Amino acid sequence: MGLFRKLQKLAYMAAVGAILLTPGQATAAADASAQNFLPAIDASKYFSTYGSQTLQKKQFRVGGYFNYAYRPVEFGINGARRGAIIDHLLMLDAFASYGITDWAQIGVNVPVAIYEQFFNPAFAPNAPAQNVTRMGDVRIEGKFRLLNDFEHPVGLALRPYITVPTGDGDKLVGNDSFAGGMDVIFDAHFAERVALSLNMGILIRESVRPAALNVEEDDKWTYGLGVNVKATEWMDVIAEIYGATLLGELFQRESELPLEGLGGVRFKFAEGWQVDVGAGAGLTFGYGSPDFRGLLGVSYTKPRVVDLPPPPPPPPAPIVRVEEKKIVITQKIHFEFDRAVIRPVSFHILDAVVDVLKRHSEIQKVQVEGHTDSVGSDSYNQRLSERRAKAVVAYLVRHGISSSRLTAKGYGEASPIDTNDTALGRARNRRTEFTIQQRSAR
Repeated sequence: MGLFRKLQKLAYMAAVGAILLTPGQATAAADASAQNFLPAIDASKYFSTYGSQTLQKKQFRVGGYFNYAYRPVEFGINGARRGAIIDHLLMLDAFASYGITDWAQIGVNVPVAIYEQFFNPAFAPNAPAQNVTRMGDVRIEGKFRLLNDFEHPVGLALRPYITVPTGDGDKLVGNDSFAGGMDVIFDAHFAERVALSLNMGILIRESVRPAALNVEEDDKWTYGLGVNVKATEWMDVIAEIYGATLLGELFQRESELPLEGLGGVRFKFAEGWQVDVGAGAGLTFGYGSPDFRGLLGVSYTKPRVVDLPPPPPPPPAPIVRVEEKKIVITQKIHFEFDRAVIRPVSFHILDAVVDVLKRHSEIQKVQVEGHTDSVGSDSYNQRLSERRAKAVVAYLVRHGISSSRLTAKGYGEASPIDTNDTALGRARNRRTEFTIQQRSAR
């Protein structure tokens, strides 16, 4: 990226960040939201922790999280419960995010308290329960990726955001004032299947003491740590911890030190659908930390695509032809982004390979070879090419070819057939080849 492009990128980030963080005229603040679970609304690998990756240009994610909190706000003496403020709180966070460029995105989260069992703190412990449905504070955010974790040891991104006082502060599901902040996101991948992300940021808000509660809500330092383990191609295991502390009194009073742990699984389906299931609890008696939290999320993310050059005119030759040492395919086998999953658009190519192998019984041994371009580390590309070669072998076996006739080998980025300095060259280097290793006389 040239100097002008870098300056243009930084100017754009500064402009959008300034828009998101410019507060409107605040109303008189009286209360503070007790909702501590704020879902990550982009294509994050976690529930509430963000990763550094941004959506691709024109890529989007939409969905919603249901999260139930049991006893998120109570009052007591020396840690002993004396009464309830909120016993049950069921929230729905509906969200959408959109990629503006390959390194910048914008999103919005709209929370609704579907069911809240609320006891007015001014009259607790004898207050009657109120069962209410209320809007929460809308959150608008951006994210700007500075370092790509697929090209560098760590990823780095900034996430500015603002919350709009659309919620009901009297029922502790809103803040009654504008607030905003900025998170810094660090993440990394280990052994291909493990991802780790650290979020740290500052929240700027009106200083308030919620009515009849001995707590103070003011500017905060927020933090979160998430771990994602890819258990299978279709399921991830996720664990995270997140919390906040007052900037003016770091880690001093437990009532103003909410901290939660959360764990669960993510089920991934074809074409971008996923379902999240998780549970956790507060680890302190901080404001908004529940005795139990459960969540269920459903979302759709438009699949990432690799930019390819325009397809050539249909070739006059058949899709597959047999040469002395090769089974040559004249079309490309495509995989899902960063995965060893063959895209349905390429099934007809592999079906043609199956047909050739069935008709040519003299071909006794074929080596399926996977190749990548040079984007990413050598070790990562080596493993990806091996997994993709094995996926092709598995497809051929499922469609009637004996496994004794097939072997799989990955070459990673070691055997390019074109330059890796252009998009066209990289597209040619990402390929699957079929080498004939053994023939018999017909």
